[in-house]
Amino acid sequence: MGVALPCLPWALFQKERRVQLAPDANDMCHPGSMVFSNWSTSGPDWSYFWQLNSARVPFMDFDAKARLLAQPVIVARHSLSKNDVELLSGWFIVDRQIANPEQLHSILSELGSSGVTAQFESVRTAIHRSLNHSCFLCSPWPSSYWR
Repeated sequence: MGVALPCLPWALFQKERRVQLAPDANDMCHPGSMVFSNWSTSGPDWSYFWQLNSARVPFMDFDAKARLLAQPVIVARHSLSKNDVELLSGWFIVDRQIANPEQLHSILSELGSSGVTAQFESVRTAIHRSLNHSCFLCSPWPSSYWR
């Protein structure tokens, strides 16, 4: 955005009151949209999604897939196949037998934390602490997301 600053019509900003109020109106709408987003995704219909979201992150975004496929005993213990693990890591979360939050958390606890997962947890903890100690009263994610 800093590159475009010289191209902005600064004389118009000084003269027109509507142009001055537009950024203020936008700034006032943003917290309202965050509150609405938090409210609309905090109902009982969303509880499964938030449970699954916390369990799916290591498989889809980090290295849990590779570590799980390297340990076929854990895969077999949870009645999964290599194809199931591949589907899960490829965002196939429609099948609730594969995308079961309790089962995924159990698998993750058996796998243990990797360097990437430990780094993610430390960042998540830091964000959670900063949200608790900041002046932001509304977060776009429910508080259960950060636990």
